[in-house]
Amino acid sequence: AAGIRYHGDYERFARRSLETRSQLLELERKIDVLIARSDLCGNGACSAAPPLYEELLEITQETANLLSEDLRDWRFSYAVRPVPTL
Repeated sequence: AAGIRYHGDYERFARRSLETRSQLLELERKIDVLIARSDLCGNGACSAAPPLYEELLEITQETANLLSEDLRDWRFSYAVRPVPTL
């Protein structure tokens, strides 16, 4: 309880988590679209569509950036205001 009172910033953390969740859901939607595209050609070559790996690389980079930004925010918060010890 002392830690919660000390920080007093959990509402901001909750909003940040909701924002991250929303962005992760959007990335999940992009992955679902990519999976659907990959099912169109099965195991064969699909010359009518652009390569999937480029889109997969973009989604992977977006995911890494999102999670790195979220982690950076948490690290900053705890570096500025360390958790009190009992």
